[in-house]
Amino acid sequence: MTRRDAIARLSGHAGGTLRIVDAQQGWPALASVLVDGVAIPVTIWIGPVGRSHRGRDDVERRFQNPGSSRPIWIDDHSVPLLVGLWDKDDIVETPTPVVVAADPTRRAGRITRFSIFVGLDLLLAGALSGWSEGFNSDGESLRCLHPALLPELVRSAGAHDVADGVPQPEISETVATTSASMGQMADLARQGLTLQEIGQKVGLTRERVRQVLATNWPDIASLRKAKAARLRGQEAARTAGIKRQARWDELVGSLRELGIEAPDVVVHLRKSRLPEKTARHFRIDVQTVKDLHTACDVDFLLVGTKDVVPRFTEDDCIRYLRLAAQELGVSMLTLSAYDDFASRQQVTPEPWPTHQTVMKRFGSWLEAVDAAGLDSARRFRTYSREFPAQRCREFLDRYVQFALQSGERPSLDRYIAWAKTNGGPSAATVRNRLGSWGDALAESLSRLDKS
Repeated sequence: MTRRDAIARLSGHAGGTLRIVDAQQGWPALASVLVDGVAIPVTIWIGPVGRSHRGRDDVERRFQNPGSSRPIWIDDHSVPLLVGLWDKDDIVETPTPVVVAADPTRRAGRITRFSIFVGLDLLLAGALSGWSEGFNSDGESLRCLHPALLPELVRSAGAHDVADGVPQPEISETVATTSASMGQMADLARQGLTLQEIGQKVGLTRERVRQVLATNWPDIASLRKAKAARLRGQEAARTAGIKRQARWDELVGSLRELGIEAPDVVVHLRKSRLPEKTARHFRIDVQTVKDLHTACDVDFLLVGTKDVVPRFTEDDCIRYLRLAAQELGVSMLTLSAYDDFASRQQVTPEPWPTHQTVMKRFGSWLEAVDAAGLDSARRFRTYSREFPAQRCREFLDRYVQFALQSGERPSLDRYIAWAKTNGGPSAATVRNRLGSWGDALAESLSRLDKS
């Protein structure tokens, strides 16, 4: 049974005391109830009463709201009624239809799903006596009554406050229009329309719309803003997609004039992860490669480092090591002694490479001084590699996988921090074993991408 069916059945059970003005979808329905000869406008939030569905069908029933984002509102122009209709049951016989009334103010403005449970004994008592009051298992006060007693329910809910100064039955139509406008405002707000746009549709000022929404739906502002932001985001994404496609088509055309296919460039870039390297391979501009990465529909990370050609060769490093040892007058050249001398030397006009550069060329400091022919270095060849190239590769792969799973971009600084807490090789060791940081990181990204 739908809520629209429920309000129609309730009207039939209540006889002439209940007149439906606008059934809508039953949540709410706009109506009037005849109380002491006056048609009192009411807003009815109704649901069919059915099984409990929590293992208690032998002792209780329930009715619910239709779902999220359908809050109950309270206004000064009509009596709100939150009711369930129990006129059929597939387990027990219903002696007569019963209306279950709960407190609507308790759930006003609530946008989440909720259930109202009612004991089967209270329902049967209401059916047999016409009116029963009690509490459910959640401690909520409920009333169970015959539909013909709706005027008594409306009277107890404040009918005279609503009817004060409004004795004409026609007033219910005016109030119904006001309630309908309020419902329309809520629906428009949920769609993400601005206050100004809502006001233009319902014939109210922007400020009046804001007041109505703030009074009756405390959470509606955040819902409206979230919806508007989502719509703006979707529009921005659509616009960005159009621009990206246009840029891709432009790049495809310009590269094809050079005899280059854009997808081939993307495939090479995905493997190298280095825009400079791919640009050199195809002999095109680096920015063109980066633009292709941005415009293509394949998502993969690039290594944010330049693939710079080494400035110092191995022969250059050997020459500087020999010069340093000669000028210092030592037979064993330590790392710190070389760095200190290289930073202040005046033997040659050009700057000398640092010890890190020397180690990158030879793999270690001992191997470098050994290549330079410093005999004293050979006496200390007790060096063994704690992190050979394979272990460095394994640690770097582990770090890159950790970074991607954590949602962060792999970088040298972040690797250094990670290696300290995970027992990994230092960044210098990784560079010594695997080459430049950019090449090593690109290789790990490519390996993980294939796996």
